[in-house]
Amino acid sequence: MVDLFDPVTVYSINMKKITAVICALTFFVSAQANAQSRFTESVKTSVTKDESLNVEAYRKAGFPSLRRIWSPGEYFIAAEAIAALAQKTTETLPRFRSSRSGALFEQMISRDNLLPLDNKKIPIQIRAYAMYQMVMSFQRMLIDYQDALQKGIPVSSEIVELIGFELELLEMGAGWKNVLQPSDDAPGNQYKGKEQNMPPSLGGVTSTSEMIMRMALVKIGASGKLNVSSKLRLIDYMKESFPVLLSAMPKGSALDYQKILKSMIRNEKDKLVNQKLQELQAVLGSQEGRAAQTESSGR
Repeated sequence: MVDLFDPVTVYSINMKKITAVICALTFFVSAQANAQSRFTESVKTSVTKDESLNVEAYRKAGFPSLRRIWSPGEYFIAAEAIAALAQKTTETLPRFRSSRSGALFEQMISRDNLLPLDNKKIPIQIRAYAMYQMVMSFQRMLIDYQDALQKGIPVSSEIVELIGFELELLEMGAGWKNVLQPSDDAPGNQYKGKEQNMPPSLGGVTSTSEMIMRMALVKIGASGKLNVSSKLRLIDYMKESFPVLLSAMPKGSALDYQKILKSMIRNEKDKLVNQKLQELQAVLGSQEGRAAQTESSGR
């Protein structure tokens, strides 16, 4: 079993493979942002056309056990298993709230799996590397589910839950940014610019945060192909996570996202989605105001 809490294992992560995953996900985000066709939305549940397998079949396909908390290494194994399934047929991907595969999907997004990352007995840098492995595993899963959605398989709910979990995971990285000290001997210190002194895991999580946030916004648009109920749930996740993630980003980032939201609100025709977007914009506006007030009082 791969143990990514082991320092030696963590430091031997294949960075080329991680980079390839990031590039692939970036391609999907770009492709969706430029898509011109409209998707006929469905208000049916994510299990309308459920051709997923049962849990035992997934175990035989290489998925980790559901009887324990998954480690980052087991998430890597799960991502590998999902990729193998997707190569054969995307219809068999685990589904949210499915009578067949719902238990497995719930394990994939269980917040209990985050508990080891909050274990202060484990050095913070090791936890950061382990979290980075989880982030990369989720990005790989998202690629396969997004591919399924492009093929017309109704996996809106699954994509939203995966993004929601990853946003919460990245919130931990936002908190750790102020705790971790630069490490001269950490591999990957060749990172240039503002992240050059950060361990590669945290540097990657910092840049990944913005990419996932922008991907979430793209999913709300017409090219994202989500149904209305899924959009509403995703915006709720964004309202919880965006303020935390933006607090760790450069000054003015919240204002940039408000500008994006302003454009989205102007173009969004669905009243419920439009209202939710306005709520998100208000949350970010309040955060920007508090940040400005804090800076002013500190002078």
